[in-house]
Amino acid sequence: MKKPLAIFLSALAVLFFSACNNNYPAPIPVTDIAFEPPLPTKQLSLSVNTTYQLNAKAKPDNATNTKLTYTSDTPTVASVNDKGVITAKKIGQAVVTIKAANNISKEITVTVTAVPVTDIVFDPALPGNPLSLSVGGTCPLHAKVQPENATDKNLTYSSNNEGVASVDAGGLITAKAVGSAKITIKAADGVSKEVPVTVTTTHIPVTEITLPFGETTISLVNGDTRQINAHAMPENATNKQLTYSSDDETVAVVNDKGVITANGVGSAHITIQAADGITKVITVTVTAAHVPVTSIIFDPPLPAQPIELVIGQVYKFGAKAMPEEATNRKLTFTSSNSSIAWPCGEGNSEVKADGIGEATVTITSDDNPTICKVVHFKMKPKPEIKIKTTPAECESNGGEATFTVETLKGKLDYTPEVVEGGAKWLSVAGKDHTDESTDTVRLTVQTNKTVWNRTACIRFKDNITNEYIKISSKKYLEVKLTQKKNENPNVTVRWVHGITPPKEEEKEKIEVIKNKIPTGTYYDTNYVFYWPETQTTTFFNTRKVDHTHAPNGGYPDGNQCWAKTDANMLHWWFEQNKGNIKKYIEKKGITGNAAKAYEPVYTRGLADNQENIKSSIANLFREKCIDKGGDPANGLQWYLFGLDDFENARSNVSSPALFPDVFNKENTPIDRAAIYTKKEFETTLKAALESQKAVGLNRYGADGTQHAITLWGAAFDEDNNIIAIYIGDNNDVSNKIVPYGIWYKDGVDIYAETEPVIDSNDPHYFNPYFFNYSNNSYNDNHYVGQIITLDKGEAQWAEWKRKHP
Repeated sequence: MKKPLAIFLSALAVLFFSACNNNYPAPIPVTDIAFEPPLPTKQLSLSVNTTYQLNAKAKPDNATNTKLTYTSDTPTVASVNDKGVITAKKIGQAVVTIKAANNISKEITVTVTAVPVTDIVFDPALPGNPLSLSVGGTCPLHAKVQPENATDKNLTYSSNNEGVASVDAGGLITAKAVGSAKITIKAADGVSKEVPVTVTTTHIPVTEITLPFGETTISLVNGDTRQINAHAMPENATNKQLTYSSDDETVAVVNDKGVITANGVGSAHITIQAADGITKVITVTVTAAHVPVTSIIFDPPLPAQPIELVIGQVYKFGAKAMPEEATNRKLTFTSSNSSIAWPCGEGNSEVKADGIGEATVTITSDDNPTICKVVHFKMKPKPEIKIKTTPAECESNGGEATFTVETLKGKLDYTPEVVEGGAKWLSVAGKDHTDESTDTVRLTVQTNKTVWNRTACIRFKDNITNEYIKISSKKYLEVKLTQKKNENPNVTVRWVHGITPPKEEEKEKIEVIKNKIPTGTYYDTNYVFYWPETQTTTFFNTRKVDHTHAPNGGYPDGNQCWAKTDANMLHWWFEQNKGNIKKYIEKKGITGNAAKAYEPVYTRGLADNQENIKSSIANLFREKCIDKGGDPANGLQWYLFGLDDFENARSNVSSPALFPDVFNKENTPIDRAAIYTKKEFETTLKAALESQKAVGLNRYGADGTQHAITLWGAAFDEDNNIIAIYIGDNNDVSNKIVPYGIWYKDGVDIYAETEPVIDSNDPHYFNPYFFNYSNNSYNDNHYVGQIITLDKGEAQWAEWKRKHP
């Protein structure tokens, strides 16, 4: 039973697979190999180092397997790659076989032949034809075959007269006797070349090139020609042939006979070359062909004559010589009476009314003096103005103001203008001709938002001269308008970064003092207050122990205002950099007593007579530095990263220099700026507050004194003027922040865009001065002279942490 069953299953399987195979097409065999384009024969002839692409394809195109393979029976003669590219390598014969599927193949016989020589050339070229040599002289031929890939590059040399000129295997000709010879050079493929040689007696060299009258510069008009009559000297020189060349043929070209042709305006150099390395250079300057002036025109056209001008008025002619392409268009202007009509301006092309009367100005062409124009002028007196009434002082809320101008000798054409900083708050609304002798000027005054009286200046521009009118050589005609200060300005206080602003209950009112007597009334402006230090305040206020009557332990500090200011700024700095300093201590392995310097102590809430234990930094300065005035910036550097020869340090005392690998003199967080003007003061202080820096001030005195104090905030009005500052003064016995108003001397333009010119006789006239609220006085002795800032050093810390991950 098993055998019949097996037979049955086998038959069934055959039927099954036969049925499945009927779903797939039968393979299409390759029947031929064709070439596109067709090869005319089965023979190829190639030169050495050339290639040939076979472009063979299996046929039919829809054959199942169209892959081709290529082989060469002699690849050293002709190789073939898998793309069918044949490369001819050396002379000989090879058979390239192309094979396809289904045992289809074709053979191509490749014959590789040599690359024939077609010419012989000289590189460099022969110096002459025939070649001229003196007895005993030599000349290398420098011959080579062409093309450069010719298979056989060999050359042979021979002379038909060895007694006159011989040649060696390398092509070096040697002149032996006077006479003529021919040197024959032969190459493969029947190519040859002959070089005639003339041998003369001993060579006489060229020593110079002469020109008529030594003419080494030539001027030509564009289009002209000039023959160079140059000669090689001496007369009996062996080779007197000359060649010519130009370094700029767009300007001048020269032919082999030495004829120069001017091609374009400009300058070129003609080089004359003789034998024996002798040269001479001629400079050729080519100018345009002369185009004469034919007329003079005016743009804009002249008005009716006589042209009337008032004294001081300038008239611009706009005269032009024509045509545009004229060679010389220069014009000369002359006056019949320069005290009346004074020629001025560039090339005297303008005329100024300099006196009353009539005169003429003659305009003449330099190219052709017969071409000229005469212009008649009549000069009249100039109208004048003077101030008739001045404007009244304006209230702070602004509005309108007027003043009057008296006009004399007619109506002057003028414009009143607000100059300098006053233009920011005052403008000219109009000018009315009230009557023949009076003008009324109307002004618009904006609200004064600051705490200072302000003054604007109005000047008068002469619309004819476009200059401001003067009443003397150094003084302008001007009107000043003053506006009262704002008694109740809107004020914003900005504190140093990290300082928590005071609450209302922390502010202490300041009593108004008059004539050094308390009045019982207090400032009611919200930005004028004392701010006492408490255990919760965040500013720092170290004071001199000698002023608070705390024990100094033998280390006085009555002159160490710089050190107290530095201590305040450094305590703030250590507070801002707690995280950075902690990482620094860890990375440097600083422990024990050494670590205490990196964790300075500042204790709030102490009695005045305990000031000696309030600040560890102030104590370090007191103990390690002498009691002498100093520079706060130097003290900060000495403490943070070291300062050699610090003049305030006691002898044999080393600098703390806590962070010498984070900061240095070239990469310092400390900056100082000298202050001479409002703009310098506000720009520096605003930048310090915006960039989160601690701020110290040097308060200068007119008597030459200096006092360093710490700034913790500033008050700004609506125009962003700094009107008050909040100071920690180390001279104060009371432990509080004190406000000082800021004011400027009369005549200082607080809105000026440009910096004033500093008078060396009064260099601090433009400085910001202190207003002392505590005694209600303008202090014209004390001013801000310097600002010292201390940056958190974020960029330097980031770089240090990058190097110490």
